[in-house]
Amino acid sequence: MKLGISTASLNGKLNTEDALKWIGDIGAQCAEVFLTTYSEYRPAYAKELLRAQRETGIAVSSMHTLNTQFEGQLFSRSQRQKQDAFDIFRSVLDIGEALGALNYVLHGPTQIKYTKYNTDYAHFAAVTDELDAECEKRGMRLTWENVHWAHYNHPDFISRLERHAGRAVHTTLDIKQAMQSGTDCYRYLEIMGQRLVNVHLCDFDSEGALYLPFEGTFDFEGLFLHLNAMNFDGSAVIEVYDRSFSEPEQLRCCYERTLETMRAAANAD
Repeated sequence: MKLGISTASLNGKLNTEDALKWIGDIGAQCAEVFLTTYSEYRPAYAKELLRAQRETGIAVSSMHTLNTQFEGQLFSRSQRQKQDAFDIFRSVLDIGEALGALNYVLHGPTQIKYTKYNTDYAHFAAVTDELDAECEKRGMRLTWENVHWAHYNHPDFISRLERHAGRAVHTTLDIKQAMQSGTDCYRYLEIMGQRLVNVHLCDFDSEGALYLPFEGTFDFEGLFLHLNAMNFDGSAVIEVYDRSFSEPEQLRCCYERTLETMRAAANAD
């Protein structure tokens, strides 16, 4: 297991390329790159990220994008909408390939609150196969992240999807999103099993407020022990919102404490 930080944690404080350099400069084992807007989806932007990567040697474990800008249209039944979305998706993957990213983290279409949705698993699986094939061409894997405002907001989503899929299905566990969906993250892990390749770390309290790891109530030592028992060898990435802390130094200290806890859990085995 490797521990990293998502550039999303610094969104609003640093530009993405500067956030990647900062993560590399503090010596993190890996980073997740969060591309935030259309200008960052263009192939030319890869040069900015590659410069930061070369200067620090930081490995990129995964990448994801601002969901609402095009991911929903990847599943559209309008071929024109789908094609345009796929063009953006391929451009993003080209950046990921240049960075050596292992995974693309997918949220999928959003769900409007108070509206009843019936997920078309056959359609979702067919599109998932297409997306994963594009990832594979670039040495990457597609991973579905559990998100409380999207279709993967209950643990059974992934097993139902897999029944229709022609390719292997991989997942990203987000512990705060599990909490926000009203389901214990271990229930998600139970079904994810060996499909799990990436984990998002963020703390929270009984009221649902979000914090840096170790500032809320979540048991991170217990999580790392559980992941070790699963023989998990992917990436665990600190992904918090910039309002969870004031200064980047707080994020650095959080990373160091999380790494220490992760190593202690490994030695406990």
